[in-house]
Amino acid sequence: MRKILMCCIVPLLLMAGCTKLPGPSSAIPANWEPAHDDRDIPIGSATPQISEQMPAVGVKNVVVVAIDWEGRHETDPALLERQIFSTDHYSLRSYILAASGGKLILTGKVITYVSKEPRPEFCDRTTYPFSLAVQEGNKGVLANGIDPKSIDYQINILPCGGFGSAWGRDMAVYGQPLGTYIFWHEFGHSLYNNHGYTYSNCPKAGNTVTAPVGCEIVDYGDTGNPVGGGDFLPGAKARYFSGWLDGTQFGHIQKSGLYRLGVLGKNGPQGYRIARTGLTPAEIVMDYRQPGPYDLFSASDNRANGVWLRYSTKTGALSTTQIDGTPETPTTPSKPSLDPTFLPGKMFKDSETGITVVTCTTSNTGATIAVAVNGEAVPNCTAPILLPGIQLPAAGAPPAQNPIIFSGTSRPGALINVSYRLAGGNNWKDVKVIADATGQWQATLPDLPAANYNGQVWQTMGNTASLANFRNFGVAP
Repeated sequence: MRKILMCCIVPLLLMAGCTKLPGPSSAIPANWEPAHDDRDIPIGSATPQISEQMPAVGVKNVVVVAIDWEGRHETDPALLERQIFSTDHYSLRSYILAASGGKLILTGKVITYVSKEPRPEFCDRTTYPFSLAVQEGNKGVLANGIDPKSIDYQINILPCGGFGSAWGRDMAVYGQPLGTYIFWHEFGHSLYNNHGYTYSNCPKAGNTVTAPVGCEIVDYGDTGNPVGGGDFLPGAKARYFSGWLDGTQFGHIQKSGLYRLGVLGKNGPQGYRIARTGLTPAEIVMDYRQPGPYDLFSASDNRANGVWLRYSTKTGALSTTQIDGTPETPTTPSKPSLDPTFLPGKMFKDSETGITVVTCTTSNTGATIAVAVNGEAVPNCTAPILLPGIQLPAAGAPPAQNPIIFSGTSRPGALINVSYRLAGGNNWKDVKVIADATGQWQATLPDLPAANYNGQVWQTMGNTASLANFRNFGVAP
């Protein structure tokens, strides 16, 4: 498999200060250009047995070893402390907190070590000496009296040629970075994420893009993948893979129908996947974004107004390939796609499975998509929506104590409106919730006086609302 090195994109990023701390700063410079290098992921690196997820959650101990050669002072422990552990917006800790929704917390310290070995001559060129960096880092850990078994992630800073490598527990950065992007990228490899790719120049007829047959595979090109050419937060599939999302947030589409995506990192379903049974890649995955603290694009940008689609592995180390929704504009390793999403009205067809996805509507709260599987007809984006199901309160149930809970089923991601009033009254009040990615919803009403009440529930998908389903209930004294 080809592997690419985003971290080697600009040597100045690492060694000469195209980005810098302190102060608000981009994690990478404006003029970076990707290049490729197999050594970003060390050859022979062991990967544990992985099913669908490789959870990385909770508080993890990170030790950063700032290594210097005898007589040379090239690392900056104070800067490393700020780049990795501080509350600065661009620190690795802050980035991972945002990406994981607070589920992965990096804590630890920076230690120093002066190598007793002579500085190798090959440090004057790009060599990716991963084994040497880990070896010297391990010496530093022991010299500082730290039990290696207490370390979840070890970041070894060794001035030797520039750039970085990582896989699993160990990361090596071959010089003192002045920006933080290299840590974002390499930590993706620590989470067992392979480099990402893009299907570009795919067959297009009208508003329909077909893949994967006839597409060109481009290294990188995916601004929504920090190990695939971008510097935004990782996508929904990567978050699910790391255990930051569960099956109620990252849904499995098995039937044709309308589905609603919430905004990534906000309320509602974070993404969906569709199986390509028996084929490679094994899944099609999708999510939807809006501008945010790390997703730095404008509200008018293509990436804020369409649905992102990718092919993905299902098991083992994570690999994704973005499907360029605007294949007529060129995408290259040095020119990531700035218009990759499928805007409203655009259709994606999988040429090998009969899977079709149409973007129906988008807004600042989410996107509605129509999905067809097994070669079935694509659902009409504006077709009437059935009533939501009501499971609780049960029909005819006796009065219950506060709080009264309504729950039921609906279209995945639908906006659920639970409206209630005193029986026979005319003052309706509402509680709104969003159904999860499996189509389950639950709404808790505020405490109500003992009485009989009328209730009604309807669901909305984008610009289309269903009729109401009625359910009377009583509140006991």
